[in-house]
Amino acid sequence: MSPFWRDFAWVALYPLACVWAVSMRLRRWVRGCLSAFEPGRRSIGVGNLHSGGSGKTPIVLAIAERFSSLGPVIVSRGYRGSLSSRGSRVDPLAEFGPALYGDEPWMLARRLGLPVYIGKDRVKSMKMAEADLQGGLFVLDDAFQNLTYRHDIDLVAIQTNRPTQETHCLPLGLLRESLCELRRASAIVLVEGAYLRAWQSLVGVVAPNIPVFTAKIYVEGLWSEKGRVVKRANEAFGAFCGIANPDSFLNSLLPLGQPKFFSAYQDHFAYPQTAVTEIIGKAEKNAVSYLVTTEKDWYKLSTRFKASTCPELLYLRIGYGFSDDFWYFLNARLNLT
Repeated sequence: MSPFWRDFAWVALYPLACVWAVSMRLRRWVRGCLSAFEPGRRSIGVGNLHSGGSGKTPIVLAIAERFSSLGPVIVSRGYRGSLSSRGSRVDPLAEFGPALYGDEPWMLARRLGLPVYIGKDRVKSMKMAEADLQGGLFVLDDAFQNLTYRHDIDLVAIQTNRPTQETHCLPLGLLRESLCELRRASAIVLVEGAYLRAWQSLVGVVAPNIPVFTAKIYVEGLWSEKGRVVKRANEAFGAFCGIANPDSFLNSLLPLGQPKFFSAYQDHFAYPQTAVTEIIGKAEKNAVSYLVTTEKDWYKLSTRFKASTCPELLYLRIGYGFSDDFWYFLNARLNLT
């Protein structure tokens, strides 16, 4: 974009961004005057301020695994799932699961073997879960802007591979709400990235009284449905993904070497047959030994690639590591200490 059009866009969109920020704050004030649903079990909400990928799902996964003894139940919107409007429990054995429930809830249900409920109306989904199950802990995905129910703990994830200068609200920037709303969080989780220190400084100024923790990204290696897979360093491979931040996935592949080809699609990509055929064609053209994708995409596509004659489809398993202080904080807020 030329400097002229960049400046024009800034002038045109800045007032709209201010209106957006004020409307979101007004929305919080109005909702605060109304009664909110009180879940019958403790709850941890994981949300963000940025639209697009902020690393919420790996945090949800890590928390659910950590507190597995409490019988966690994950509640998600089920973005792009056809059953999201009416609400449903995810059936991990269902055919066309990602299309029914959304790709992230489907992955969580398959990976963890825990109950996962979806629905645009999160209160309805929680009531459904409470009717089905006893006790436990709600782990609520994308919860920070949802004010229809009470959260015991509100975690806000920030992906620090974004510069701190990109702090404008929609439509000028990527923020759903103003940064000052971080003061409403129980804690802030900074996912490590190139601008981690800058974000630590900024958050310390914007929300000085809110605890801040860092999520360290670690790569667990290549996986298939049978478990971890070890590949020789000289084996050629291709890669693709459909996530909000494809560059981060590509960087995570570097220890394996440089992929012969890399295809990036939009987040929550449905992978029509034309896209699958395109990927298989690139694999054949480049004579790769195997294909690598994200865990979310693998759970969507593993059966479709298994039925083809293309190379084996694997996924790069990535997790988040937290300090003991983070888990001590959650234990204390859940009255587990």
